[in-house]
Amino acid sequence: MEENSQDALEIDPYDIINYGENFEEENTLELPVVNDIYTNNILDDIAIHRDVNITQHEHDVSFDHNSDNDNNGIDENYNDDDTNYDAEEENLSLAEQITEHLGDADALDVENVRNEKLKLFEMTLDDFAHEQSIENLLDDEVGECDLSEDFVSEVTVEDIVGESNNDENDETELNSESGGSFGKDGPLFEGSAITIAGAMILILSYSIRFSLSGEAMSNLLLLIHILLPGGSKIPKTLYMFKKFFSQLKSPMVFHEFCSYCFTEVQSKEIKICSNCCKEISKSKSYFIEFPIILQLKKFFRRSDFFESLQYRFKRVKQNEEGIEDIYDGSLYQNNWSKGCNLSNPYNISFTWNTDGVPLFKSSKISLWPIYLVINELPPNIRYKSENMIFAGVWYSSAKPVTWIFLESFVKELKELEAGVTVLLRQSSGGIEELKLIKCFLLVGTFDLPAKSLICACTQFNGMYGCNKCLQTGKSVKVSAKGSVWTYPFDTKDPNGPKRNHDDVKSDALKGFQQGKPVQGMKYPTWLHSLSAYDLVQSVGIDYMHGLALGVMKLLLKLWFSKDFKSESFSSHDKIDVFDKRLEGIKPPNEISRLPRSYSKFSKDWKAAEFANFLLLFGIPTLIDILPNTYLEHFSFLSHAIHTLLRSSILPEQINDAEKKLFRFCKEFSKMYGARFELSNIHQLVHLCDDVRELGPLWTHSCFPFEDKNKFILNVIHGSQKVEFQLTSAVNLVHSLPEIVENTIMKDELLYNFYLTLNKRKPVLADSAKIAENIYALGKVERKQIPDLLTEPLTNYLGYAPAQKDVLEFKRISISDNKFHSTSYTRVFRRDSTVVSYGSKSHRNFGRVMLYFQYNEADSSHTLALLQPFKILSQESHIIIGSSDELDYECVPVSSIISKLCFIRYGDLQFLVHLPRDY
Repeated sequence: MEENSQDALEIDPYDIINYGENFEEENTLELPVVNDIYTNNILDDIAIHRDVNITQHEHDVSFDHNSDNDNNGIDENYNDDDTNYDAEEENLSLAEQITEHLGDADALDVENVRNEKLKLFEMTLDDFAHEQSIENLLDDEVGECDLSEDFVSEVTVEDIVGESNNDENDETELNSESGGSFGKDGPLFEGSAITIAGAMILILSYSIRFSLSGEAMSNLLLLIHILLPGGSKIPKTLYMFKKFFSQLKSPMVFHEFCSYCFTEVQSKEIKICSNCCKEISKSKSYFIEFPIILQLKKFFRRSDFFESLQYRFKRVKQNEEGIEDIYDGSLYQNNWSKGCNLSNPYNISFTWNTDGVPLFKSSKISLWPIYLVINELPPNIRYKSENMIFAGVWYSSAKPVTWIFLESFVKELKELEAGVTVLLRQSSGGIEELKLIKCFLLVGTFDLPAKSLICACTQFNGMYGCNKCLQTGKSVKVSAKGSVWTYPFDTKDPNGPKRNHDDVKSDALKGFQQGKPVQGMKYPTWLHSLSAYDLVQSVGIDYMHGLALGVMKLLLKLWFSKDFKSESFSSHDKIDVFDKRLEGIKPPNEISRLPRSYSKFSKDWKAAEFANFLLLFGIPTLIDILPNTYLEHFSFLSHAIHTLLRSSILPEQINDAEKKLFRFCKEFSKMYGARFELSNIHQLVHLCDDVRELGPLWTHSCFPFEDKNKFILNVIHGSQKVEFQLTSAVNLVHSLPEIVENTIMKDELLYNFYLTLNKRKPVLADSAKIAENIYALGKVERKQIPDLLTEPLTNYLGYAPAQKDVLEFKRISISDNKFHSTSYTRVFRRDSTVVSYGSKSHRNFGRVMLYFQYNEADSSHTLALLQPFKILSQESHIIIGSSDELDYECVPVSSIISKLCFIRYGDLQFLVHLPRDY
């Protein structure tokens, strides 16, 4: 996420009434250049004054989620210093401010235009204010938008070939027999059972999976061509490989802007901006729109897509009263009750996200992609790339101009709210029919700077900076020249007074009219015109940035940084012991990142590492390192967040988590000082309401979107034609499922390899099936019953086993999750052997030694031999246990419920529940 320094704040699109007054958190006010075109339409008038700082591109700084910055890098990686510097600039007159940035002549022109526009705007506002709401005005404008003059283009894979590629002079185009069309496929070479299309799909998947550069891809193709028999149809050059996929076209709408004043450039031939008269530089700013409706139509053509959308109706809840997904939150329920839009099985809803992605280390260029997730899909496929909608991308050295950024996006969402017709293919019988579907934007999740930008509200480090409540916060001095904006805990009303949708709309309109924020709201945005989007409830609190990169990163820094070693909360002198404990942890294979030294790699820790520490590793590793008072205080946070991430959360559990979070926040300033009561700490008081309204925290986390940002960076090779590279990659990802279905899905070997390349679970053979959703993995061996198994097997059967041998296997898959036994010795840094078993109401815990099947003439038993743990104590999701090396037990494999993270040092053994399994 990119964030400007405090002395380069952006102007708002509606900030045209009183340029001489500053917003509370701003120090300088810089004016956009405006056209001298006059209009009677209030929104046209506003749009001319786009929310950009004309010198913003000179001040932008790249933002690294893992870097430190001012204020010790303590609040979600953003500088929380209050804006108390350079106050002398506040006394500059309007003319002086304009002159400073534009020069005398330009400043005079802008001042004259501004005066004329101001008079017209005030007259227009008076006419409209009493007749219709700002929502209706926005609706009218959305309906009248005409994109006929935008640059409309269709992009193919061929478009990403650089201009220097001259392969087309050396190669003839692939003919139909060589796979130029997926409908006219043929064998890879004479006698081959593998088709050209199948091979090409696997090569493409391989290149995406391992982020191959153009050079690596070229050499891979040449290598394959050399190894295959003569006459093979695999293209031997990168150009011809891309040519193969050239039929896959993706329409886009291309909006190009002057990088200085952000006036839209209406023709590629224009070299001088008509507004600011500046030369349109080569590094232009642009917004690329990818039509949402066309992507949805492609989704509905898949045979299994509509069936997947019915998950919300068919799911079996663990607890009837539990909050288990977004559908159980009050916001979805309000749109799903009888007769409401989402009760229709053909209608769907979206969660959206945007964030800045720095493109190159050597430049300030960043991408701001807009993603849409379809909430009705099952969680296990909801966030897969081929099921996510890529609605557009902003490409510039400056932050998005929100008026431009959201206009076409909301226009299409309004069209989807009214309904569009799609050709729907159902999996049962392959029936195709035309259906009217309606789609609604329901939830948005962002980090704090992006949230302020999108919601047009005060920054998180300013007065009224919380978008959930009306607490003002206060400034706390931290040095002779600096201060931070904090949110002290309010014991009388911890999470209030609460904002609501109608008041936010009203405050935004007042902020627009008065030219300064009203209770933190600056002006209305395009989002105000959407029917299902609640301006308070729909904006989720993201635990990736707020909790992991915010609160947890802050706490670790306070505990172990040498900057605080003299403080009572510091454990800096025990950091070596802390590191040793971290590096000794062997997590289960669900944990993607292995624990690593904090002292050596703290600046490189990723969000997932901070989250794992908060939820799993923190409490066990801090015992006897952190003073008990501080450890107990941290445990309130860890237990509460773990609860709010569970697969099923009961109302009383949410209430308990809320009490813990309130206590954590109440005691925070006493523990660490008032200067650290920053916005991320304050957000904790709203987390439980967030879950009640939107579902568990994982339903609106930025983690899945961050993975998609990594994908974008991986598919872009070099700085040439970035927009086409991106468009082609997105189109390929969306097209692959349908292509795969028509080409390699029936070939088990090829299809499983494709699934592996795409990080999917391979289709397991029926021969390995033990029970429903349970499969044996790896080699199955017939062995004599070992001595250690005889007694526990006898105890399980109730009699001495008549057979002398068993079928033994070392790993199993239960509902696509892999479980190991200690007899599986090929894994060293991970431990997936510790499990819970029994029933949901009564769980036991043990370490699996081996899996086996014991067969008799009239019965078969598939069992796990394990060492049970004795529970010494349990607090929330953390268990302290002990085990007897001579104690064994046999249990049915079907009784295994979940894996646990096992942590051991000295005589202490900890078993920690993974959030989604508990």
